[in-house]
Amino acid sequence: MFFALSILFLTTICFSSAGKIDHWSVGNIIITDPAIRFRLDIYSPTTPGSYPVLIYLPGLAGLVPTTFYTTMIIKPNDGATRLFTEHKAVKDVLPNMNRLGFLSHSSAAHSLGQYLNTTCGPLKLIIMMNPVDGIDPFGIVQDFITHPPTPLPFRTPTLIISAGLDNVSIGKKTPACAPNNISNDRWYRSLYGPTFFINITDYGHADNLDEPFHEASKLMCTPCKGSICHFSQYKTDEATLITSFVHAIFGRDLQQLQIIKNPQIYLQSHVLNKYNLHGYNYTFGGPGGFCTHD
Repeated sequence: MFFALSILFLTTICFSSAGKIDHWSVGNIIITDPAIRFRLDIYSPTTPGSYPVLIYLPGLAGLVPTTFYTTMIIKPNDGATRLFTEHKAVKDVLPNMNRLGFLSHSSAAHSLGQYLNTTCGPLKLIIMMNPVDGIDPFGIVQDFITHPPTPLPFRTPTLIISAGLDNVSIGKKTPACAPNNISNDRWYRSLYGPTFFINITDYGHADNLDEPFHEASKLMCTPCKGSICHFSQYKTDEATLITSFVHAIFGRDLQQLQIIKNPQIYLQSHVLNKYNLHGYNYTFGGPGGFCTHD
């Protein structure tokens, strides 16, 4: 089986002044089972410094290649595939593993949840885009780890970014890409760390994919339609939320936290939001990144 995985040194720098973003692929790596391989892509700033690290597991539990999302994470034009040691431009870039987060899309949230149910490891925050529980985005295979209001056994700062059309089917006989009963709010009600939920109301489950994959996704997932749709802006707004959340948590930055708590003021897209701090105090910046097991 072939999976995709990205390591991003930075989401915090993708939309800042950290200079050019470099990308390369390490190719296929075997974790434990030789039948299960991961394609590893790395996106890194080139400006010297220490940066947070995000590990990104894309849709369909990692089956969707990360290159389908490159507009959102800013891939340079050359698409070079070289080993890290050949990239002299990043020799002074230091990945800070004490600031490690996990980012997922769609049913990859299930894989992430399975990991966190066992151990926190070095992880300190998570970001779930359109999260679906189960091993497929339709809930056909009844394999769930969330059972709200029963809490999951881990607590970590979490940002959930959902889409208003996640649960809208393209036809009467076709399930939605993220049915309400197995997605988004189901995760929100199962997480008992500081949890932030933002719904970008006009867009669909796969509207953050690049073309031509975005066009192909319309055969399965309901997209935004009409003059209200600005897909480039949508992806920019998603990236802004991811960036601000990483800054807010790791940097204990109250100004960035305001973007997460009041996104209507800062984003171009129409949004709805809610959050539950579950007793964690963010009056003076919060506890930073953390993950604990009950």
